[in-house]
Amino acid sequence: MGQKAAGVTLTSKFWSTLFFSYAFDHYVEQFSYIFKFVMRTFSLPLFGQWTYYRFGIIRDIIQNHLLQVLTFFAMEPPENDDADSVRNAKIEVLKNMDIITLADCLLGQYDGYSDDPTIENKDTNCPTYAAIRCWIHTPRWEGVPFILQAGKALDEKIVDVRARFKSATTLKSVRSVSKKLEPSELVLRLQPNPALELHNNIKTPGLSTSPKRQDDNELRRHS
Repeated sequence: MGQKAAGVTLTSKFWSTLFFSYAFDHYVEQFSYIFKFVMRTFSLPLFGQWTYYRFGIIRDIIQNHLLQVLTFFAMEPPENDDADSVRNAKIEVLKNMDIITLADCLLGQYDGYSDDPTIENKDTNCPTYAAIRCWIHTPRWEGVPFILQAGKALDEKIVDVRARFKSATTLKSVRSVSKKLEPSELVLRLQPNPALELHNNIKTPGLSTSPKRQDDNELRRHS
């Protein structure tokens, strides 16, 4: 993911009261780590194609890039700011994570993948998309799913960390309003334009009292 992206993640987490508080954790429904590519595999450099055709999206992106971001975000404060202390804090996350099974995985392959002339096995089941659910058994994250999602040939190029909050219950009895509400999200965008955004429900402009999704409430943009 790169040194800058890792720095953005650590700074946003440990230097922010909003992120690093048990009140924040209590209201989080799930975390999502999203790595989306527009390009197809035959657009990769030759070595990248060779690696991808052998291992697919899981070993190409999820087990290294996204797992690194997950451990950065889920770890407790390291004892010091040196590399060994940060590494040890990340290892503790992995020690407390369930072994991933197929029941927690969703795999897919985009149409036309095997049309690439460099792919010899036209019946390949190599995944070009994967969504994996992880569980971390620590006091802070018990019961909160962490979703790792990556794929190629998708609709946009983006790398996000998304904290989706539990739905509000204050208007649950008012079905005409509650059914229109979407969960609020705090989005840490790592690529292409690093930013911190709050996606929330606001009143529709005008006389209407219906809620409207507001996705452009940017709290901070990183240079």
